[in-house]
Amino acid sequence: MRFVTLLILTLALSCGLCQAQSLKFGDELPRLDVNSSVNLRKIDKQYTCLVFMHSKSDLSLEAISEFRSASRDFVDSMAIVFITPEDSLDRRILEDADIVAFDNNGRTFANFGVRFVPFAVVYKTRGRVVMWFGPLAQLDQKTFNEFNRL
Repeated sequence: MRFVTLLILTLALSCGLCQAQSLKFGDELPRLDVNSSVNLRKIDKQYTCLVFMHSKSDLSLEAISEFRSASRDFVDSMAIVFITPEDSLDRRILEDADIVAFDNNGRTFANFGVRFVPFAVVYKTRGRVVMWFGPLAQLDQKTFNEFNRL
């Protein structure tokens, strides 16, 4: 009985600490506070996909690999930007076309409400309007077609 009471109390307290997702579809993109060799405002593709990741996360690396296979048909209209809290990143992890941005101060992860990696956010590059967000593994051709219709 003691265990059950402790379990219920723990669950109740943890639910109270959960925060709502700060992103909403159709809203303007939150502030990006990153260091990158590429000016993200000068990307010329229709969409930009921000992938919040960490190179020490096997889940991130697996999802990125699977995403590369699943995105071959629509990646031409989407720039991929990998955002990491690390100070540096082994370029062998990424392909030449990838853009890497460093969130050295942790503000971008916080501004987007990122609670897990790999987490992806797709936005219209010109209007900076959020079109989709969620686990990177869920960004596939079907998902792309749904928000591309809007």
